[in-house]
Amino acid sequence: SGIRRLAGDNLAGEERLDVDVVLLQRHLRAYPIRPQDRVVHADVVTEGKKIYLALGRIDVSQYSEAYCIHTVGAFETEGELTRADDIQPREIEEYLTEGNVVSVLNVMACIRGSRGHGWWIPTRVLCFGSVSDKYHVRYWKTFSDTKDVLRKHLQRLSSAYGLRTLMLNLSSMDTHGERRLRPNADKSYGLTCEEVAKESLEKLDALTDGYLEVDMFRP
Repeated sequence: SGIRRLAGDNLAGEERLDVDVVLLQRHLRAYPIRPQDRVVHADVVTEGKKIYLALGRIDVSQYSEAYCIHTVGAFETEGELTRADDIQPREIEEYLTEGNVVSVLNVMACIRGSRGHGWWIPTRVLCFGSVSDKYHVRYWKTFSDTKDVLRKHLQRLSSAYGLRTLMLNLSSMDTHGERRLRPNADKSYGLTCEEVAKESLEKLDALTDGYLEVDMFRP
């Protein structure tokens, strides 16, 4: 839907992140956004060692902290809104669990594992959910369920490892992809990628300790 631009044109392009940006990509895309960005094409579900080795090659001595950013992740509708007639509920659950939980935990494991190998630095974590998660809307209930599982893991890891973690719950987005998918929808309340990038990094920078969850919407 275009929301993944948060990891490219917007978040990675913010001046405060104009350092050593590593983009972990499960699928081949048009990244890197900038010539100095590093791109690691690795399956974040099955290739944890590859990610660990890639992160370990970064010289962290010049940095005071790291940012670990996971964008909106996998999404799929259910019930009568399922986009493919032949997809099964179990397949949806597996796809969303891998994209929204396992992928994040694997990267976090690499960060935790670095403590004993001389290249760990304090880390801020940014993940995204939906403001609708608390209602568990039946058309995307499994998506919300996986985000709730992720929330519990992030709270535990933040406490155990001193991470500063922001879970930003987004409302409707106004992107090129969303306009194409829903041409007649009211976009007056939609958030832009630029707004989300600015707001999320400001709140993450201001976070002093632990886990924080914030809803972001246009009133």
